[in-house]
Amino acid sequence: MIKQIKKILNRLVNTFYGSETIDFQTKTIFKYMPGRDYNIESIEKNYFFFSRLSQVNDPEDCTINPLPDLWGTTKEEIEKKILVNAKPEEVDYLKKYAAKLANDKSTQKEYLEQLKPILQADDDDYKKGFKMLCLTENYQSIHMWQNYSKNKKPMDGFCIGYECEIGNPETFVHMHRKNKLKIKLGSVIDSGKNQSSLCAYEVFYGEDTSIAYNPFKSNKEALLHSYFYKKSKWSPEEEFRILLTDDQTTNPTLQSIEYEEDKLKIVIFGKNCGSKTRKKILEAIYQNGNYKNLKFYEASLICGKMRFKELKHYA
Repeated sequence: MIKQIKKILNRLVNTFYGSETIDFQTKTIFKYMPGRDYNIESIEKNYFFFSRLSQVNDPEDCTINPLPDLWGTTKEEIEKKILVNAKPEEVDYLKKYAAKLANDKSTQKEYLEQLKPILQADDDDYKKGFKMLCLTENYQSIHMWQNYSKNKKPMDGFCIGYECEIGNPETFVHMHRKNKLKIKLGSVIDSGKNQSSLCAYEVFYGEDTSIAYNPFKSNKEALLHSYFYKKSKWSPEEEFRILLTDDQTTNPTLQSIEYEEDKLKIVIFGKNCGSKTRKKILEAIYQNGNYKNLKFYEASLICGKMRFKELKHYA
């Protein structure tokens, strides 16, 4: 009897509020939005907005610092670096210094003390010149629906789903999964070539306050992995990030990167997303005119679980 009642109740919940999952035909990555006018404009003009560090919502974001570390460094590795631009008359001295730096603890300590402020200054300068887009694979997160799709009250915003391609994982310090997102040509340049896609890398989570950096084993790009780090408490967000430096965009101040309209696959309205906001979003989609086969859902929080009901009359 109890099992039958549960089945009936579950069927009723599914009828009125939808199921706990959405059946996606392609790999999809998501962006939660509070439903403000600039979010709706990004739909109309089909762009992702890349935030400066000063614009992110987590005060602990990107606060992990590079910590110089010479452990395991050989004389040959040091020579390879410091002799690159050496003048002929400097070579003998620098070779002796390399041997001393590789083996003498006091020389290493002195060198590291001199390097710390240089690294910190480089890190600070870099932070001023990059922008990032935060995405997630988790469209079922109660936390994100209540906080990131929130304008005036929880779940009065929306979430979009964008088709992506699974890329090969890459290792910075951790192994990072990767998703590739198609963008329109003309905004992003790398090595002199227009880019048609961007890579979103998986964020790693932990409690570190610093990340080891060896200037003789790595280049400064190795420091990038610190910008894919967040505290463990944020791990349920399952975040992916795209980072761009100002010299990678056609205009250093450019923060709006246009995406391909046919890759936007789904719009999920929060339960509390009002009719005016929904109307504005639908009008933005209509004004754009290039979106195809979009699906619409409504997200509700029922008995501690997210549920999603398809809104076929919106399509």
